[in-house]
Amino acid sequence: MPWTEILGGATGGLAAVIIAALFVGKLISEKMADTATKLLEGRLKRAEEIQKTSLAFSSVIDTDLRTRRIPVYAELWEMTGLLPMWPWNTELEYEALHQLTGELRDWYFRTGGMYLSTSARDAYFEVQKSINGVIQSGGNGRIDDDEYKAIRERCSALRTELAEDILSRKEAPPGQQ
Repeated sequence: MPWTEILGGATGGLAAVIIAALFVGKLISEKMADTATKLLEGRLKRAEEIQKTSLAFSSVIDTDLRTRRIPVYAELWEMTGLLPMWPWNTELEYEALHQLTGELRDWYFRTGGMYLSTSARDAYFEVQKSINGVIQSGGNGRIDDDEYKAIRERCSALRTELAEDILSRKEAPPGQQ
């Protein structure tokens, strides 16, 4: 499109002023766009740095928590060994369950309860409920097979949650086995 059509017949100094104004407007808009782009790039770079720092910090906390869990979880794991699947503890008596529930309680409040994840804590409480339900039945001597099985299954579920928390059952990456 010819300049004469753009200027609509303007002549002389007016045409020069209009052209200069258009040129200055173009320069100003380019400068504003450049400034906005640089500002946005700076903010994106800062957000990326914050994300990297946050991720690194979270990784350190996760690793530290997992490291702290291992010894306390090992104690709990060992306590649940009173009710193995193979071979069954056919001599298990109500008194031993009463002792176990107390040991579990002491472990929870003195050693490891604060390290339990939500799912492991829920599994722990299910073990305690199961044991206490059997104890409250008021039996004497050896517990029966159904009671044993019910508690053993809860103990197994708890051990599964403990293993999940510390990633001990996670497969090694290929080539690192």
